[in-house]
Amino acid sequence: MLSIDFVRPFDKTYDLVTLRIRDRALGLTPIENAWLECLIREFQQERNKWDESKFTGYRNEWKRLRFNLSRLAAAAYLHISYDLPRVIADQWPGKSPWQMPPQMRATSIFFSLDRDFLDVFSIVTKDSAIVGLPAYFLSPFSRKLLRSSTHWVLLLRRAAWQHADQLRQSTNRRYVEERMLTAITLALKDVSDLPWSIGTLLPPDDAFAPAVVPVWLSELDHFWMGAASTLALGLMVAYLGRKRWKHYDELSDFIEELGLRTHEYVSIAIQDPEGLERCRLDRIRLDRSRRRA
Repeated sequence: MLSIDFVRPFDKTYDLVTLRIRDRALGLTPIENAWLECLIREFQQERNKWDESKFTGYRNEWKRLRFNLSRLAAAAYLHISYDLPRVIADQWPGKSPWQMPPQMRATSIFFSLDRDFLDVFSIVTKDSAIVGLPAYFLSPFSRKLLRSSTHWVLLLRRAAWQHADQLRQSTNRRYVEERMLTAITLALKDVSDLPWSIGTLLPPDDAFAPAVVPVWLSELDHFWMGAASTLALGLMVAYLGRKRWKHYDELSDFIEELGLRTHEYVSIAIQDPEGLERCRLDRIRLDRSRRRA
C-alpha cells in the first residue's frame, strides 16, 4: 500500500477537477448531466481500487518518486490512461445504457472540459499544499513545467477517448486491459530507469546535502569568524539553490518523458497487445543509441 504522501497530490487535484466538472454540468441538459455524473462516479470508484494487488507493480515504481509533482504525474497518467478509457467504454454514449446523449454531443462535452484541466493545473503547480516546495520556485520555470504537465494530461485524455472506443469493440477486452496496465507500469519503470543526473527519484533530500568543510575557529579572530560564517552560509545557500534549480528543471523533463512514454506504450498495448515488449525493447535500444551519440 502506498503512503498517503504519494496519493494526496492527485486526490486534492482530482477534487478540484471534479468541482469544475460539476459546475460545468449545471449548464447541460438533464440526460447530459446524468451521463457526466455517472462518469465522475465511476472514475472515482476506479481510483479507489489502486490498493488492489494488480497495481502492485505500478505502486512499486511509484514509490521511487521523490517530488510531489512527479507523484502527481504518475497518478494522473495512470488514472487517465487506464481508468478513464475503461469507464468510458462501459458508458459509451449512443449505446445502451446511454442512448442519449448521442456520440458527437458527448464527445463535444468531454473535450470541452480541457480548459478546466488547464486552469486546475495552473493552480495546482503554484499550491505548496499540493506540490510542496517547488511551488515557491515556480515562477522562473513555470512555462516549462506547466507545459509538461498540462500538455500530456490533455493529450492522454484525448487518447483515452479513442482507446475507449477501441476497447468497447475489442473481442478480447480483458486481455487488452491487462496489457494496458502492463504498458503503464513499464512506462514508469523505463522512465525512472533513465540516467537522471540528480534528484528526480529517491533517496530523500539529505542524500544531496553538501559536504561541510571544517573551519578551525580558534585560529580566527572575531571579525574573520563573522566574515567566514557569512561567506560559508552564502556559498551553501547558492549551492543548494543551484542544485534545487537543477532538480526542478529535471523534474519537468521527467514529467514530459513519462507522458510521452505512457502514451506510446498504451497505444501499442491496445493496437498490438502481443507486440508491446518488442516495441518497448526497440524504444530502449533507441534511447541507448541516442545517449551514446
